[in-house]
Amino acid sequence: MQDLLGVSEPDFGVLLDDMFVEDGDEIALETLLQGDVVATAAGGAVLGHPAAAVAWLVNKIPPGDWPLEPGALVLSGGLTAPVPMRPGSVVSAEFDRLGAIEVFS
Repeated sequence: MQDLLGVSEPDFGVLLDDMFVEDGDEIALETLLQGDVVATAAGGAVLGHPAAAVAWLVNKIPPGDWPLEPGALVLSGGLTAPVPMRPGSVVSAEFDRLGAIEVFS
């Protein structure tokens, strides 16, 4: 899983902000590799709405087995397939109204 997520580097980090988007199913995404668009999607690609995916997860967890604490980070799932990276690659994901993130290998 570490290879797929790319979190094996010691300097990996995540910066979160207080942000709420009411119509998450309509958020558009462009995924770029070396500046070229390789995938597009919308928030609705995750079980129709990102919140539906989180609700599904919560309903699958038996009470007391895996408690979700207030403020816990829950990822709703990927909107597109993973993008293969090679040394020197730059992958960016651009979300309308939310901003962009870049990953360098």
